Amino acid sequence: LPTALVERYTFWQSEDDNIIGYEDVMSSDESDGAIPVPSKGASTRLKITLSKGEDSDKSGFCNSNAEALVQRVPVLDTDPENEEIDGNRPILTLLNILTAPPSSLLKRVGMLLSRLDNLSNVLVW
Repeated sequence: LPTALVERYTFWQSEDDNIIGYEDVMSSDESDGAIPVPSKGASTRLKITLSKGEDSDKSGFCNSNAEALVQRVPVLDTDPENEEIDGNRPILTLLNILTAPPSSLLKRVGMLLSRLDNLSNVLVW
């Protein structure tokens, strides 16, 4: 996962090995030294669906190969228990710049953006 996502979400792995990322949305008034509290309003969840490779990890340390489908799902509330999807915003799928064919538009745009910032901070949805 790109660093930009790892820094913005808290991740939990489900029993089927898929991963859900909850957006870290906090607000506080730094001038009064208050403890940050969860803000209310629209948020997103990351739904990461893993497709495992044929080689299985017998050690139990998650060393098998896998591919991931990363989708950003808009939700109406920042509360992790509320999964009500916001139908007014689209579900977005993260595109992988590194595996794009060399002559594709995605690869060319990705290489252009990599001149501005590290690819770990470049997200193409």
